[in-house]
Amino acid sequence: MKLSKQFITVRNKQILKRINLNELEAVIASGYCSTFYLANSEKFTCAKLLKKVEAILPPHIQEG
Repeated sequence: MKLSKQFITVRNKQILKRINLNELEAVIASGYCSTFYLANSEKFTCAKLLKKVEAILPPHIQEG
């Protein structure tokens, strides 16, 4: 499947992170924070509500 959008960019106070959508395994929200889990076992947390994260993800990722 050809992705129309290949990556998203999110940040926390210290880091601006470019996340390749092919490597994104899951996004789990806890309160006002969202944690992105990547295929290489890396995780990245930012202060963003899941609702706002969903708004930047392509539809096939939101459904999955």
